[in-house]
Amino acid sequence: MGDVIAQGAEGIIVVPTDSDAIVPALSYAAEQDVPVVAIDIGPAGGEVAMIVRADNIRMGADACQQMGEALGGQEPGRPARSARCVGLAAHGDGLVLSFGSRTARGEGIGEFIRSV
Repeated sequence: MGDVIAQGAEGIIVVPTDSDAIVPALSYAAEQDVPVVAIDIGPAGGEVAMIVRADNIRMGADACQQMGEALGGQEPGRPARSARCVGLAAHGDGLVLSFGSRTARGEGIGEFIRSV
């Protein structure tokens, strides 16, 4: 983060995959008056301007809707009734979602399935 600040960054957005390891960088950013926004995961300390969290329940429901349509739902807007998901829930960069994120997305999937 120090390199980015040295290059003149006026703000930084991070996804702190290690809530403890990010703290010194956040302290440095605060000393330099550079605001930091954390996405999904809050740091264990330090200062952030805000934490932006995903609506994992909605993401689970939306994923089911799109998957059902891609699998040939019976009517427009009405997904197929059955699909099997295999594998780890992961971000595009391969990082496994936290237990809370997986649980919330699973809740959204369950809500969607009950609604069709």
